[in-house]
Amino acid sequence: MKKFFISISVLFIALAMIFTLSPKSFAKSGIGKVDCLICNPGEDCSTELRFAWKSCDQVCKFYFTSEYDTEFANASVVRVSGTPTKVINNISSNDVVDQTTYAYEYSVSGLVPGTKYLYKVASQRGDYETGTHNATTASLNGSFNFIWLGDNHLTCADFGMNRRTLPTWSMMKSCVDKTTKAGKGGIDLVISTGDTVSYGSYYDDHLQWDESYAWTNFIFADSPGNHDYYERSTGSSKMTTYPEAWEVGRNMPDNGYESYSKLGIKSNYYFFYNSCMFVSIDSIASGRSYTEQKQWLIDVVTAHQGEFQWLIVYEHYPFFDGETAAISHYSNSDYKYWWDTFDLLGVDLALSGDSHVYLRSKPLKNNKIDETGTVYMTCPNIGDRYRFITDNQNDDWMAVRIGTGSEGNTANYGLQDQSGLGYIVVTPESLTFNLIDTSLTVKDTFTMTARRELPETLIAKQEQQGQILADSFEMIGHKGDDHEVLVFDNNRLSYIKSLQVMNGNQVITYLQKVTSSVIDLDNLDDDKVYELDVILELTSGKTLSFKVRGSTYASYGTVSNFKVSVQDGKTVLNWDSQASSIISKYKVFEGKTPLGVSTTSSLALNEKKAMNTVYTLKAYTANDEVIYETKASYKLIGDINYDGSVSVLDCDSIYNAVFASTALSDLEKEFGDLNADGKVDFADVAMIMLYTSGKINKTYIENYTVTFKGEDGKDISSRTVEYGDSAVAPEPPVKSGYTFIGWSKPITNVTEDLIVYAIYQKN
Repeated sequence: MKKFFISISVLFIALAMIFTLSPKSFAKSGIGKVDCLICNPGEDCSTELRFAWKSCDQVCKFYFTSEYDTEFANASVVRVSGTPTKVINNISSNDVVDQTTYAYEYSVSGLVPGTKYLYKVASQRGDYETGTHNATTASLNGSFNFIWLGDNHLTCADFGMNRRTLPTWSMMKSCVDKTTKAGKGGIDLVISTGDTVSYGSYYDDHLQWDESYAWTNFIFADSPGNHDYYERSTGSSKMTTYPEAWEVGRNMPDNGYESYSKLGIKSNYYFFYNSCMFVSIDSIASGRSYTEQKQWLIDVVTAHQGEFQWLIVYEHYPFFDGETAAISHYSNSDYKYWWDTFDLLGVDLALSGDSHVYLRSKPLKNNKIDETGTVYMTCPNIGDRYRFITDNQNDDWMAVRIGTGSEGNTANYGLQDQSGLGYIVVTPESLTFNLIDTSLTVKDTFTMTARRELPETLIAKQEQQGQILADSFEMIGHKGDDHEVLVFDNNRLSYIKSLQVMNGNQVITYLQKVTSSVIDLDNLDDDKVYELDVILELTSGKTLSFKVRGSTYASYGTVSNFKVSVQDGKTVLNWDSQASSIISKYKVFEGKTPLGVSTTSSLALNEKKAMNTVYTLKAYTANDEVIYETKASYKLIGDINYDGSVSVLDCDSIYNAVFASTALSDLEKEFGDLNADGKVDFADVAMIMLYTSGKINKTYIENYTVTFKGEDGKDISSRTVEYGDSAVAPEPPVKSGYTFIGWSKPITNVTEDLIVYAIYQKN
């Protein structure tokens, strides 16, 4: 392990520092077309990402696509409306400026784990768009890396403190570059323990993060610090009730405890990234909410036991002050308020900031040094606000402390440029922490052994993803060309390291690196049905094998609409077919049991099968090869007795199930007459069934009035229309010398009361 870190240090030092910063960061001032675009974590980062940005426009366009669609040719484009925010100070003066800022939040779910996605935002008129940003969803293999930083205090160039920004970005970029080249996996996530800006109310301070390396390439999750709460007016600074200005630029999971959620504050939240559960505690506001926040932490972690391997809690104010190693003097944020809860929950790491001095405790449990306990850490600052180590309280509990202001004594030997950040490597076996300064020297390192097994839920998700990946593969003929291809879902490309396709013992194709979701298949004979073996080496290191069936026959037309019905008490199977002579017969199966053979497009069985029977239809060539296969089951809603029709007997059965009686009272009849036609019949019952099955979201009929008027505004007639139906238009009045060309509004899919006017065109 020691050799590993020495080698990394050499690699880091060998890299020349890249003190470059996007010119956009300091050139911008005030509210722009699109500012501060950021990706925040979803509650489950394997499938969800959350985005936030600000704009002077009330409407923006959000673009989202896979990493291979670099031109956004196949991107999803969503029109998003912003929410007006309260007035924010402008850095050009200490006065409040009257500028309207729109804050945006947008979330994307249903994503593929371990996949890099691209995103950007354009202004309403398309006259401005951001650069391309990217973020990677969490993989499911238990291994990932993240950066921990804090106390950046980024502020605008007008204060002359932009030098703080340079170490932040260059450190991060260099760290990512060299760890990636060293084969350590780069960075997946950035965690911040606050004081992200100097003044949370200053819009121009926010802009110092705009287009930064941290925000353009990673998921960014921070717990707000006291500076993020600061507002500045008339030359003074104070703490607001909550970080209003900074909060509106973040879109954290809305799963904090109730008192904050009601206020729309997302400063405490939790999320899952790969095998780790991260929890943000708001140490700034906890003076008035500590009890609730503590119980909330216990509740959410307990509810998710067994779903994570590592538990990391982070806040801004320190558990132990870095300068003195004392239990922090900040109320409701220090070690004495949290240690028993952390012991109870088995917290692995408790991260904090504020002191500007690096501190790492030994593992602590029950107020003793214990290898199964929590390691408490305080991060150093980024930039020029250094501090000394001034005392040694609780020194027996401390493993390492590094001051940021003096080279003169051992305890204060300092960090290069008074800056440092943590680089953490997580595996199913261990967690390794490295403290790195701007010279990219590793100043401290330690390793924790995993105390929990890799969660079964994570393993289950891996298996599920493998099956979904396999199911997305299909063999099809290539249009306009005499060969076949293997295609799969492009979003799953990043899962696959290598691919091999075999026909028996013959290798059809082998790709050491898969760069396309369309794979050419050579050496396949015409007029045959193939069952190919596909072997994937996944980026997780696992191997996935499955079969893909396909045909090299010429186009055989279509076989579709396979359905089941009941006629004269017998089950009848029907399908539509426009097949060529390639198909010689059809067979129907129940499971593996053959039920009959047909050379037409139907098959009548000699019996009425059970309601939930699943039938399989297969189409065969003259060589007895299966060229088509599909499944169907009986789906006539309401045919309870399965006699092929919906009758009074079926309705009686449903009434009894819904109302516990077939003899309905007047009140029950009124309740059951959902479509208000004066009777309770199958139409009402069907609506109840659709509602309980989740296919519709209401069980009542809404009626709307469509009023037709002439060009002069006089009523022609009106129509009562049910929700979603179309109105029948009356004959429009004849107007001499003019031709009627239509009505002023669409009268299809009516969902509200409408007034429409006749429109005429002069002859």
